[in-house]
Amino acid sequence: MTPEEIYLLDGLNPQSPPEPVQAVSAEPSLESVKDHIFERVSVARDYEILMEALRNGRGEIIHQELTLTLGIGE
Repeated sequence: MTPEEIYLLDGLNPQSPPEPVQAVSAEPSLESVKDHIFERVSVARDYEILMEALRNGRGEIIHQELTLTLGIGE
């Protein structure tokens, strides 16, 4: 390792907790995905919409909120 890499590693604090991810509303992601999917097909399965919305949100949206927004959750 180079001295610069060692210096950078020394600056890391393994004791500090990771920063929490801020969840965002599922609505914008869901609407964007529905627009994208339905411009190609007129019928889509709910799991296809969920899959694309989760990809679109990339860890920033909560699955349960997404299913409730889509109308398939409990």
